Amino acid sequence: MLKARLLDSQFFQAARHELKVAAMCVVAGFTLEFEDEQDNSRRHPEFVAIDRFSPIKIAVEVKSRHRRGVQGFNGGGDIGPGDQVDIRKSLLEAYKKDVDLPFYVFIDTNLPPADDESIWNRWMAEIRNTMLDLDAEGYANSSPANAIFFGNDPSHYLAEQEIGNDADRLWITYYVAKTPRIPHPEQDIVSRLMRAHEQRLSPPADLNEFVVR
Repeated sequence: MLKARLLDSQFFQAARHELKVAAMCVVAGFTLEFEDEQDNSRRHPEFVAIDRFSPIKIAVEVKSRHRRGVQGFNGGGDIGPGDQVDIRKSLLEAYKKDVDLPFYVFIDTNLPPADDESIWNRWMAEIRNTMLDLDAEGYANSSPANAIFFGNDPSHYLAEQEIGNDADRLWITYYVAKTPRIPHPEQDIVSRLMRAHEQRLSPPADLNEFVVR
């Protein structure tokens, strides 16, 4: 099903992000059980991640923020891609998922490269204020999610331009619930997932020793 979505321009963006998060979870030491996309009986998450080293299972939901004119999307408001982060709606949709496991949400902000530090600071402030607003509305008291990751990979904004500069780097930030609806696992899952992300940024030094056949 994921392959079919990757080949469909309408679903490619979300499927691409789901594949990135799935890879991150595998690197973090989980095997994955994908939910049946045809099952409309409940609002299920994207997949369940099963720890290979303990009995821990977590539910994972993935959201990607669509922006007009980016990755073939022509809907939405006529707002510049970097003018607003605007991830409140995506987060509230994730909160509606029907889960009975510790719940981890990954939101692709789909923002362009940050040309200067003031843009980066504005984006981080907006994400922080969005979380504070939701907390004030009661979502922090028995939070639906154990942790929320906000990430960005701006490479698709650059077309054939050179990548690898500070402005177009991959980034991720996260928030951990103080009082989640489902208790946190005994292990620090967030640190494992963040380490998996960092390994993507810094491949092993001996990577060139491997031969692809």
